[in-house]
Amino acid sequence: MPDKRFIFVPFARDSGAHEGLQAATEWDTHSSNKRTSAYKATDKGKTAPWYFVVDTAYTTVCYRDEVLHVPSWSTEDVIYVLGGHSAPGSTTIKTTANFQNFELDGDQVAKRLVEQFTLGKSFIGQIKLYTCDGTQPKGLISVSFGHSFVESFKSSCPECKVFAYAAKVEQEHNSKFNGVLRKSGEADARLGRAKEFRLQIYPP
Repeated sequence: MPDKRFIFVPFARDSGAHEGLQAATEWDTHSSNKRTSAYKATDKGKTAPWYFVVDTAYTTVCYRDEVLHVPSWSTEDVIYVLGGHSAPGSTTIKTTANFQNFELDGDQVAKRLVEQFTLGKSFIGQIKLYTCDGTQPKGLISVSFGHSFVESFKSSCPECKVFAYAAKVEQEHNSKFNGVLRKSGEADARLGRAKEFRLQIYPP
């Protein structure tokens, strides 16, 4: 059975999910193009842009969608948390929709994820927090969104692995990279694969 891939947008569809849903659509569209070998040229002769490419389709779920009951999980199954911006030393993610600001801290995101997927001790898969600077402290502030999340989430799902990114992650129209990134604090830094800056996070 193929590994399962989910995208979880921790905001409700009518309350802040727009940005996450837009990104999720791009991820799934380009993943689908790759799976069907439809890697087509644009009218300008350039290859179509793509970001994350896997052989398994994504299933996108927002907070307050129908609750999922996945019968079993493997260690290779992944839930990407997508749809919010963070910063070094911040324990929250933020987004804007319809001229309104929405914000969640790591504990809230963790509880929403557990609720939406009915997760518990049997969840042995991976969580990837796809947000900027999810592992990064700031000066004397030793916290981050990722650490805030994992402290809460691991109390429900102690056997899973949680990852976040030690840089600013971006999605760009560049067919060379599978998930691209510009390193924090360097305006003109090179682009590279997001996984180069992905770190596993452990509870305190």
